[in-house]
Amino acid sequence: MARRSLPALLITALGFLTLPSLAAAQAAADPNPGNLTLIGNIDLTNTYMFRGIRQDDTRVIAQPSAEMDITLQSADSGLKSTSLNFGTWNSLHTGDTGLRSATSGLGCACDKIWYESDFYTTLAFGFTGGSLGITYTAYTSPNAGFNNVKELMFKFGGDDSSALGKAALHPWVIAAFEFDADNGHQADGGANAGKYLELGVSPGFSGANASIAVPIKVGLSIGDYYELNEGTAALPNFVDHKFGYFSIAGIVTVPLGGTTSYGAWNFHAGIEFQKLGDTTKAINNGDSNKVIGSAGLGFTY
Repeated sequence: MARRSLPALLITALGFLTLPSLAAAQAAADPNPGNLTLIGNIDLTNTYMFRGIRQDDTRVIAQPSAEMDITLQSADSGLKSTSLNFGTWNSLHTGDTGLRSATSGLGCACDKIWYESDFYTTLAFGFTGGSLGITYTAYTSPNAGFNNVKELMFKFGGDDSSALGKAALHPWVIAAFEFDADNGHQADGGANAGKYLELGVSPGFSGANASIAVPIKVGLSIGDYYELNEGTAALPNFVDHKFGYFSIAGIVTVPLGGTTSYGAWNFHAGIEFQKLGDTTKAINNGDSNKVIGSAGLGFTY
């Protein structure tokens, strides 16, 4: 089963860093001051890992995404914002889980290359000291590379910038819960629906010409998320390992051309190092480390 890795985290991490720098760099008025915001990205990466679980590290992987955010409420204090967001995230593979897969998809090449297509909706609340997002995601595989997975995720992001200024850490906590997960419909393909915990911070620097973020996180199982079959195929024995992975990354974002009538565009690139636990190491062919590079274009309108 698959999910998002560094390319998708670019938007999450840079939400703290990129958008303020873009605003500071603009002289033109916002062409879209309304309550609807469109976000799009296209990223290329050498490896697709989701929460430490290897999906593919062969040939070219392209990951386009699109999102529409609807502002429902805004205020100067208390509950400062409420929004409803809809989006899709996709992963297109030319390697072993895509075009070169003997078992993926039938028919034209487009059926085989489309490894993953996710659909999600988020109800997000913004407060003076942070934010809370509640997200439902359906993870699907058009080329039948994995079984579909359904998940409910809660994410709290802290805003410590007023207290720490440029030394702000921008911490976050994620708790995600799989459901309706019988017959291998889990991230690890194990026996039970998993419960995932993520703890992270994203210090960085935001300037007029570029932004740098250094997201650091650890992924943990709080119930059957990183299951490993320590039995046999005939007599499986799935054991849950609590530590999934540790990650540190560096991400650079450069605004392109300021805010125009076609929105605000940026180029972003990053490098990520992952240290894997027992389960994720086994899925990664016994290698306990993974290095991921990515680059792409994004826009907001």
